[in-house]
Amino acid sequence: MNHSNHSSDFLRFLRWFCPSSLYEGIESDLLEQYEADAKLLGEKKARWRLRWNVLRFFRPGIILRNRTSNRLTNTGMLKNHFIIAWRHISRNPGYTGINVLGLVIGIASALIILSIIRFESSFDSFHTNAANIYRIVRVSQVEGQEEYRTGVVYPLPDAMKSGIPGLEKTASMLYWSWSGVQVDVPAGNGEAPKKFQENSGFAIVETAFFEVFDFKGTGFKWISGNAATALNEPNTVVLSRCMAEKYFPGGEAMGKTIRIDKDWDCKVTGVIEDLPVNSDFPFKLILSYATLKRDIAGRWNNWNSVGENQCYLVLPPSMSKEELEAEIEKVHAANVSEGMAAMRKYKLQPLSEVHKDIRFGNYNLRVVSSERLWTLGVVGLFLLIVACINYINLATAQAAQRSKEVGVRKVLGGARSGLVVQFLSEAFLVVLMAAIAGLLVAEATISNFQGLLSVKTESFLFQDVFVLQALGAIVLVITFFAGFYPAMVLSGFSPLDAIKNKLSFGRTSRWGGFQLRQLLVVFQFSITQIFVIATFVVVSQMEYFQSVNLGFDRQTVINVPAPGDERRQSLLVSELQDLNTISHISLSSTVPSGAQRHRSYPEIKRIGWESALVLERQWVDTAYLPTYGIELLAGRNFHASDSVNRIIINETLTAKLEFASPEEAVGQPVQLGDRNVTVIGVIRDFHSKSLREEVDKIVLAQNPESYALASIKIKPSVNSEGMAQTLQQIEQVWSSIYPESVFDYQFFDESIEAYYLEERKFSSLFQVFSVVFMLIGCLGLYGLISFVVHKKLKEVAVRKVFGAGTWNILVLISRDYLRLIFLAFVIAAPLAFYFMQRWLENFAYHIEISWWILVAPGLAVVLVAMLAVSGQSMKAASANPAKILKDE
Repeated sequence: MNHSNHSSDFLRFLRWFCPSSLYEGIESDLLEQYEADAKLLGEKKARWRLRWNVLRFFRPGIILRNRTSNRLTNTGMLKNHFIIAWRHISRNPGYTGINVLGLVIGIASALIILSIIRFESSFDSFHTNAANIYRIVRVSQVEGQEEYRTGVVYPLPDAMKSGIPGLEKTASMLYWSWSGVQVDVPAGNGEAPKKFQENSGFAIVETAFFEVFDFKGTGFKWISGNAATALNEPNTVVLSRCMAEKYFPGGEAMGKTIRIDKDWDCKVTGVIEDLPVNSDFPFKLILSYATLKRDIAGRWNNWNSVGENQCYLVLPPSMSKEELEAEIEKVHAANVSEGMAAMRKYKLQPLSEVHKDIRFGNYNLRVVSSERLWTLGVVGLFLLIVACINYINLATAQAAQRSKEVGVRKVLGGARSGLVVQFLSEAFLVVLMAAIAGLLVAEATISNFQGLLSVKTESFLFQDVFVLQALGAIVLVITFFAGFYPAMVLSGFSPLDAIKNKLSFGRTSRWGGFQLRQLLVVFQFSITQIFVIATFVVVSQMEYFQSVNLGFDRQTVINVPAPGDERRQSLLVSELQDLNTISHISLSSTVPSGAQRHRSYPEIKRIGWESALVLERQWVDTAYLPTYGIELLAGRNFHASDSVNRIIINETLTAKLEFASPEEAVGQPVQLGDRNVTVIGVIRDFHSKSLREEVDKIVLAQNPESYALASIKIKPSVNSEGMAQTLQQIEQVWSSIYPESVFDYQFFDESIEAYYLEERKFSSLFQVFSVVFMLIGCLGLYGLISFVVHKKLKEVAVRKVFGAGTWNILVLISRDYLRLIFLAFVIAAPLAFYFMQRWLENFAYHIEISWWILVAPGLAVVLVAMLAVSGQSMKAASANPAKILKDE
């Protein structure tokens, strides 16, 4: 059995706490039980039982067995410290509650952030050769600027393997990220085939994919079929377990035939375990690359046109990354023109960067940058720090109340070291309670908000050894940092002064007593205000994404598939135009923008130019511009009679082609790919890509053979009820024309939203953590004011007797802390401005940070802090002075 591979952490844990005289016998018994459980229950349940049995031995009867008498004495003393600590904690429920609540919030937030960072950093890190796997990416130099793409020309991988000695493992693939595919499964009993629309998960890969990526240690395996041969032949397909069960419930998928996209009749030659969620290869339906080679044989040796074909390779042991890049450049230069070789460079991107590099993206369409993970890590660290500050401030504020206890202990012979251990024991108990509660809160949060956090876990946090180890480290670190300074302050009192309650916080203690508390309050609220200001900036940027003019109309446009049959496409347009709720209908190869859309990147240049520009081409019809409200600046729109040799370009491409104006560009001949074409119009720029990037160079051309999508513009006057009715009518018309297909639609604005999904999640997280910072800070401030108010009750009473009003009392108690919060704002504002200005530079189009974005959050924090302060201040101001002075 491979118990050591799966439960070695727990066995090491057993070896750590178990006496050596008992370890061997206990381990043998545990492993024998594991063997029996594995045969009876399976390895997975056996592993969980083994871990549980190890934890059952983690008890004092085992841990303390055969220790020396000295250790027993120390254990007894430590037990006494904890008993006294528990009594003190239980007698001060308010103080304990504030401390525990602040620490619970901080620890839970830190665990959540740790889980996010750990999950996002784990993507595709489990492959055997992960450190040596690279993706070939394309970097083009255009007028001094770099363009970043992932597609490689089809012949490049084969040319590399034959032209670069030592390069053996490469894997080419194509992922249908821009549209779904339809899968038809024969019923087998003469009935109509079952139809499934798969909007994600369809990929075309080489057999070598499973040599480059082995998913080791993730539970991945071949349930049926052979990895070496399953995808060797055309029209063969491998299904993931979920797809096999979906298409053939309760039956055997191997050897069966399915039809993909009404084009490929494929034989199922393999069934694999579902690929792990922390992989950027979300493949569920895998077609053999040999099928693609056969179908595009005429374009296989085209070294100029680039599509979405990607290639990964394993770095040969005899080469460095730079050496292999140089070899790839030689292979490329030998097959293209000199100008092309100078402009287009192929680079190697480490697999570890695929999930983090926003320039190139990945198949999950979800990139989490290293900067974002670092930011979250800093947030988690500061959450723990401000929670520690709460404990330090409240513990030192309690100093006067505990002075007599300290004095009596010292008079009776108590050493300072013993007092330090006593107070550290109290801190440990508080932190331990908070840690247990924080773990439960983090578990509940992750389980219920996986959509926001993007963390997918297969087990509970309290079953995760790494999380438990991290939690233990957090407990120890917080206990030391939060408890050490209060312990040193409290244990350092003079016995006589402590008993007489005449503590002196003079010049020598200004930096160790109340003065330090003030500095900690300033630090705490500076951090809080930085994050609140940052939240305002992030939210404002998200609102900018919503409101900015993208250059097209994205409202009430519905996109439905329109398979490539010109007769039926025309019929679809004709029948939909009869619906009085529809204003425009357009056929095209793709939509103007969106995360999931088809992209084509040919090259264009002026006649006689040596170098060319890479651009995005969209095949559109005559109704495309009015449907999306794209403005024509010069020239004309397409006519139905126009050939593919007529094109429309955007403003950016007009400038890149060095035309002085849109009007000058109209009528000019240019070379698009290997064909001479004529510019008939120039449109205003629209954002085909995310606002992180500059406007791309766009060419629109007319070609009915390339249309695959219908864009349906609903009249703005249609209400929600009318919209639902219109969708039903569209489905009826569409299904009557394409009865063999599955009806599927998407609102165009939802595709645009997908561009900024991660930014929105980041924005939501920032909002949540800003509230958490304010909550922790105000909890500490509330507790601190409670002690200050208690200390000043007699002074307040005397002032009221001499005529002081409620407002005077409020100012007396609150002014010092409001000054500290204002000082925190003065420190936080410039720091927040600097960091958020750097963050905004990641977007080509962004807001400007105006003064109100800095001031408004500061005022918000001040108002919330005033609420925390004013509650206790009002209590003191409204108290009856006679009752207070009578006690004196």
